[in-house]
Amino acid sequence: MYLIGAGTGLVNVTGTADYEQQIWPYTDPGGDEDPYITPDPSQTNGLSVPINDDALVNIKGLLDYVGGYFTYNFQDKISTGTLSPTTVQVYDTESGGGTSRAEISINESTIATFFESRVEFEDLRFDDNIVTTSGINSDIILKGSGTGRVQIDGWLNFTEEVTPASPPSAGSTLYSKTLGDGGTGLYFINADGTEDELVSRNKALLYSIIF
Repeated sequence: MYLIGAGTGLVNVTGTADYEQQIWPYTDPGGDEDPYITPDPSQTNGLSVPINDDALVNIKGLLDYVGGYFTYNFQDKISTGTLSPTTVQVYDTESGGGTSRAEISINESTIATFFESRVEFEDLRFDDNIVTTSGINSDIILKGSGTGRVQIDGWLNFTEEVTPASPPSAGSTLYSKTLGDGGTGLYFINADGTEDELVSRNKALLYSIIF
């Protein structure tokens, strides 16, 4: 059929029976569900090959193809940029992607990874109610802006630890270990290597009487 000359020519297949099903193999699930193009995992688009490669596609067939394509071809990545792309990509264990996760990368550098039960931002890891680092032997730094302070609204608990292997490069390290003569179990070690226990009020009064 040739459409020639001027005007608004239109090829119409009204009156045919399920025209699109003469182009692709269809599966009819029955009931209230509409027939759909039969999937074929061996094909790159996940759908069965057309019965006739040269057939003109009607609107219904086009909608069925687009719907079928996105049903069997999951878009696991959004990307923009060429030299240093920024991407959002998902990985799934079932598809061989290792641990299921979603990664956000800016300029090819991963800045956030979302797992099933934890989130990692740069070197920070949020796992349930635990905040730690993804690096080995890395510090966590809480810092106020300008003259702002770090404020703790609640009880601060120190888990018993062993004495640090080395003093801090600057300032002092406060930690807890087995209760000593100071009566607090709170110890410090400063940049000079001085290590001692903080003394409780009762112990201080006792020592002042004795000495």
